[in-house]
Amino acid sequence: RVNYIFKLSTEARELLIKLWVKLLENAIEIQKQNEETANVVFRLILAIILNDEVDFTHIEIEHTKDSTELKLASAYRKALLQTQYWINQMLNEHVNSTKERCPLYSPAMVFCSQVLCITFFRLPEVSYSFLRVLSECETDEEFEKQLENEKVNDSSTLFPALFRWQKFHKKLLPLEKKIEKDAVSSESLIEIKKRSVFFLMFFREWIGFVTATINKKRYEIPWTSFSGFRLFVSVFCSIMKNRSECRLNKFELDCSQILVTTNIKILHRFFRILYETTPQYDFISVNLSIEAMEFWFRGILSYNVRMYSNFDFDYFAVGLDRVCQAGHFKALLRFLSLLYVTSDLFQGRLKYKLFYEFLIHKYFDFFFLHWHPPIRQSYIQVIIFKVLTKRRSALTELGYNFAEISLKKKDDKNTESILSDDDRYGLEAYRLFEEKVLNIQLQLQNRIPLGVKPFAPEQEVYAISALGELKHYQSLYYQWDYAGKDERPLLLPITNFRMQG
Repeated sequence: RVNYIFKLSTEARELLIKLWVKLLENAIEIQKQNEETANVVFRLILAIILNDEVDFTHIEIEHTKDSTELKLASAYRKALLQTQYWINQMLNEHVNSTKERCPLYSPAMVFCSQVLCITFFRLPEVSYSFLRVLSECETDEEFEKQLENEKVNDSSTLFPALFRWQKFHKKLLPLEKKIEKDAVSSESLIEIKKRSVFFLMFFREWIGFVTATINKKRYEIPWTSFSGFRLFVSVFCSIMKNRSECRLNKFELDCSQILVTTNIKILHRFFRILYETTPQYDFISVNLSIEAMEFWFRGILSYNVRMYSNFDFDYFAVGLDRVCQAGHFKALLRFLSLLYVTSDLFQGRLKYKLFYEFLIHKYFDFFFLHWHPPIRQSYIQVIIFKVLTKRRSALTELGYNFAEISLKKKDDKNTESILSDDDRYGLEAYRLFEEKVLNIQLQLQNRIPLGVKPFAPEQEVYAISALGELKHYQSLYYQWDYAGKDERPLLLPITNFRMQG
C-alpha cells in the first residue's frame, strides 16, 4: 500500500541512489583537486539524501507486495549506511593522523556534520551511539539543574516527520537480517570528544535540520522534548566555560546565538559563563564579551522576541557595573553601542531598570560629565533616542511639553490610559534625566539645589560641553522625528563638536 505518488520513474530513482554512492566514492579525490568542486558534490549528495523522491517511509512494509519499492528502499538504506561508514573514516583520520590530512573546516568535514544530523534521526543506532559517547564528555552541572523542572514531552509523537525514518528502518532490519551497529564506531566518535569544534559544527547543523524539518520558528519548538538536546546544551556550556581563549570562535558564537533563539532563558547561563571567564580590567576580553552579548541580543531581536519578564536584570547589571568600574573608554563606547542597538529588547519593568535605575539614577554623572567627548555624546544619544517609546511629536499631541527643561503634562484624564507601560516608564526615566540636567545648569549658575552633590570643579568644562552636545542631539532628534523616519540615526559621536554662540 503506497500513499505517495512518485513523480520520477523507478529507474530514475534508482539512478539517483547510484549517483549518490558514486559521488561519495570519489569525493575525497575531488576535494584534493578542487575544494569548490567538492563543495558542489557534497551539496548534491545532501540534496539526493533529502529528496522526497527517495523518501520510502510512507511504505507500509508489512502490507506492501511491491518488491520494486522494497528493493529501492533497501538500496537507500544501504547508501545511507555507506555514507555513515564514510563519515567514520573521515573522523578516524582526525583521531589517528594529523590535522593537515583533512582540515577540520574543509567541505568534507562540514558535510560530515550535516549528514550526521540526518543519520541521527534516520538510523536508529546512530543516535544511541552518539549520545552514549557524548555522555562521557564533561557537562555543565549548573545548566542541568536549570532544566530539571522543565516539562518534557514525547518529541516522536509531536513531530512524526522526524522520527518516521527510525520506525521505517526498524521494520526493514528484520527483513534484511542485518544490524547496523557497525555504522557508528566508537573510535570515530572519539573525535567529538577530542575536538570540540566538530561537535559545535554538528550541533549547529542539528538545530538547523530539526527546525527546517518541523518548519517552525526556533522559539516555538519544545527543544527539551528531544532526546539529547539537554546533553548537547550541557556539553556546549562546558566547552564555553573551559575555552582557552577569551574570544568565542565562529562556531561557539553561532551555536550560542542559535541557542538563545531556541530558549531565551539560556541567556542567564551564558552571562554567568562570560562573567566568570572575563578578566574585569582586560580591555580586549571585556570588549569581546560585550561583542558576544550584542551578537546574542541581535539574534533574539531578529525573531521579534523580547526579554522574558522575570529576566534577572540585577545579575545582568553586575557585568555592566564592572565595565563602568574598569573605566576603559573603548569598552565604555562598546557598551553604549550595545545599548543603542539592542535596548529595544527590554520592555516594561526591565526597561525601567535599565534606563531609570541604571543609566540615569546610578550613572548619570559618570557618563554625562565624562572626560571623553565620544562617551558623553554616545550616552546622550542613547537617552535621547532610546528612552521614549513613542515619538515626541506623538507625545506632544497627547499634551506633553518638551520645550521646557522639566517635562510637564497638561491635565487630561484620557492621556494615561492611552500610554503603554513602556511609554510610562520611558517618560518617568526621561523626567529624571531632565531633572539631573537642570541640576547641572543650576550648578553652573552657582545655585546648587539642596540635597544635590555638586560636581567637582575640574568637571565644569565637561558640564558646559555636555549641555551644548545635548542641544545638538535634541535638534538631531527633532529632524529625525519630523522627517517621519522609522530607523533611528546611527550612533555617531561628534568628536569635533563645537558649541555655537
